[in-house]
Amino acid sequence: MKKVLISFSAILLLTLVSTAQNDSIRSSEIKTLFGNRDHSNGWYVGLGGGYSQIDGHNAFTTSFRSAWIINHSFAIGLAATGFSNDL
Repeated sequence: MKKVLISFSAILLLTLVSTAQNDSIRSSEIKTLFGNRDHSNGWYVGLGGGYSQIDGHNAFTTSFRSAWIINHSFAIGLAATGFSNDL
């Protein structure tokens, strides 16, 4: 019963993802939060967090990513990850 439920959930998830991709392919207009501009350069910033074990101790990790995107196809950026734990 558990395998059937997992299989059904996976098929449903894949169907929903493929449907969402098809809807976005039909639209040729690029939709952004700030409207459509004439230039094709942009940037993004990403923050993240996570958990890991370092030398048998619990540790919290944080990450930062930023990049300049040129012509919707090439990106130059920086990424950093740090951690903290109780010693």
